Order: sequence, then structure tokens, then C-alpha cells
Amino acid sequence: MDLLYLHYQHGAVAGPDRIAGKRLYSAMCVSADHAATAHMVVKDDDFQGAASSFQEDVVSEAEVLSNGFDTIYCEGGPRSSFSDNGSWVPKLPYQLAEKFVRQGGIVVFSDVDFNFAKNPDDEFCELTSAWFSESSGYPIYFSDRANTSNPSQMEIDLSALKPRVSEWLRPAFERSKTLIVSNAVELHSVQSPLLFATARSVGTLCQDLWWSAPYEGVDHLRLRYHPNGPQGQDLVGPFACVRQMGYGFFVTIAAIVSSDWLVKNENGASSFFCGLVECLKDEIKLQKDIAGFQRFRGVQLFLSHRSIDKPVVQDIARILKRYGLRTWFDKDKLIPSDSVGLSINGGLQESTHFVLFWSANCVNAPWVEFELGAAITACVEAKKPILIVSLDETPVPASLAQYLRVNGRQETEGVASALREAVERLADRQNRS
Repeated sequence: MDLLYLHYQHGAVAGPDRIAGKRLYSAMCVSADHAATAHMVVKDDDFQGAASSFQEDVVSEAEVLSNGFDTIYCEGGPRSSFSDNGSWVPKLPYQLAEKFVRQGGIVVFSDVDFNFAKNPDDEFCELTSAWFSESSGYPIYFSDRANTSNPSQMEIDLSALKPRVSEWLRPAFERSKTLIVSNAVELHSVQSPLLFATARSVGTLCQDLWWSAPYEGVDHLRLRYHPNGPQGQDLVGPFACVRQMGYGFFVTIAAIVSSDWLVKNENGASSFFCGLVECLKDEIKLQKDIAGFQRFRGVQLFLSHRSIDKPVVQDIARILKRYGLRTWFDKDKLIPSDSVGLSINGGLQESTHFVLFWSANCVNAPWVEFELGAAITACVEAKKPILIVSLDETPVPASLAQYLRVNGRQETEGVASALREAVERLADRQNRS
């Protein structure tokens, strides 16, 4: 996980209390390969023209897209602690959030509270598919009658909830048994429900009126209102949900979950969220594999190699095709009557990327030298990427030292996966430019 954690308030406003979930952030950092924190993401022009005291606790859109983050966690909901002419400013610009998620990122909006639900941003609701249940204009929120000290606080039995969510989400529930939440607000019209109330003592409050679950025939994991309740007996709703958009996911938690006073040693918040991110990342990889053809439409890799290396390259080409990547591979493309030189030139023109499999067998090989000269000329003129796969320790020619390298000294599945990732990174870089 490469994590960007957007905390509760700007440091200039809140000082040391700017992070509400210091415990949660510290625990997530342990599972992260790379982590950074800031209050909000701002447009590049706003960042450049801002005062240094403001810049110290924000990041620019360009920094988000160039630093390789795959997960953005927004504690305290989607709104920042700043306003623009009386209007709330999103902590994460919604347009950027959509682009980030569509490309395979994960955005978690946590601690979305009752105040936000009273006057939500329509764009947020559309983006996350998280709409708030209400009666007479008031959000409906959960309360636990058994908790006399703090009825707004609930303990969610994750082990009991696991069998009731969609199968692909169940791995997220394996790392922790319980999750403590507070001030949960009911959602409806969601894509994939994530968290429900699990205790029989939990009911709903609307305009401070109590509506309990019926005692007979109740599904405790999907809270049903009392027959005389404001929404009728058949309406059900979670307080957290997941929405897929493109290859990535939005997660909305309409409850307080991040704050230090909730996240104790025995609390499963950090384990749950780390498990959720890993679950979603696995699903993103699966979705990318399934959608390989659409994702790599128009991409063709020219595979240059020595005949003695052909068995290895052939295995890699087979795996690349499984990913949805077309290849120009001489065994597939050439027939006995072809002119080899003309066919190679044609293949270079048809292909979008040139991939050289370099090994000791390539040194001083005439056909490799021919392809190299043609490829460098054609690719530089057409601005086509050149990728080098080093099959052994043999140094590449000086003319190729500047190009992206892929470690070819691993299993063929790993080489093919690394090539696929390189093509994806190059495409993302091109989209950002």
C-alpha cells in the first residue's frame, strides 16, 4: 500500500490536533510501503500561488499523480477545514478523485457524519453512490439502547457480518473481529453494502424519535424498521458501502471510525482498513486482468530477440496475450515467402512499443543490430517507447542505456507482469501530460 492520509484539519487551524486518528495512521503506516500525510489536495495553480504556511500542510494534484499513491484515506469526511466564499472546499477535488479511482486507485472517505448528511454535496453522492436515508429532510442515524454511557457508539461484530456481504468483499473481514463506530448514519441506493448494524439492541433515531427493530422475524444484520416507522418495515440500509468506478474503488464510511478515542488496542479499525485495502487491491488486479483487451486496445509490442532466446520470449508472449497485450513475434508473423527485413520494418510500423530481449547472445548479432537501428530511428521519430528486458548480466549498448529496463532474470510470469506494468505506467504518464 502506498498511502496518502488526508487528516481532519489544516495544521494552521488546529495545530497538533490536526490528525484525529493518530493511532490509525501509525498502524496503517506499518502496513504501507510508503506513506505521507497532509490536510488536503489542491489544484496546481492554487498550490503555486499559496502562502508557505498553507503549502506546508497540503499537496498538489501533480504530486498525487506523480508519487505513485494507490490509496487515499480521508479522515473527517470529504470537506476540508477551509471555505471559499462561504462554500465548503473538498479535501480531495472530486474530479481528481474520479480520475485517480478510474485508473485503479482506492479512495476511502471515512467519518462522514450527521452534519454532512444533513446537507451533502450532490457531486460526492453521485461519485460514491452513497445517498443518505432521511425522513422529512432529517438523516436517519443508528443508536444502541444497551450502551447507556454512549448510545451513539456501536460495536460491530465483523465475524457475524462477514457471511452477509458480497463474497468478493469477505477477505476484508478476516483480520479483525470487531469494529467500534460512532454516530453511524444510514445509507441507501448503494452499489455494494459494506457495514451494517449487528446488535439486536440497535435501532434508529430520526428527529429524535426511536424506531426499534421488530422482535420477530428480524434479520439483525440488515436492520428493518418498526412497521410504524418513518420509512416502513421493508426499507433496509447500511452505513458503509463500496463503489467500483473504472478499475478502482470508492469506500464511504458514514460513521466516526478514525478518532483516537475509538481506536484502542483492542479495536480492529487498523486491521480492518488494511485488510479492506488489500482486498480491494486484489479485486483491482483481477478486474484489470479480465478487462485486458479493452485496457490495452491499440497496443502492440514488437518483441526483438535472438533465435536462441526464442523459447523464453515465446513463453512471455503467450502470457502477454493472456493479459490482452498483442505482440509482433516473428514466429507468428513471418511466413517462408516473406522478406525478413521488410516484415520487420512493417512490424515496427504496426507496433506501439519496441521490446528488446537483451542477452549475451545478442552481442554482435547482425539481425539484432539491424532491428536496433531500425527501431531506434522509427521509435524516436514516432515517439514510441523502447523497453529493454535484460535476460542476463550482459551490459546493454550505450545507445540503449537511457531506456526503461525490465528485470528478465526471473520467472516468465514475472517478466510478463513487469512488462504489463511498464506499459500501464507509460500510458498513465502519457495521460497526465
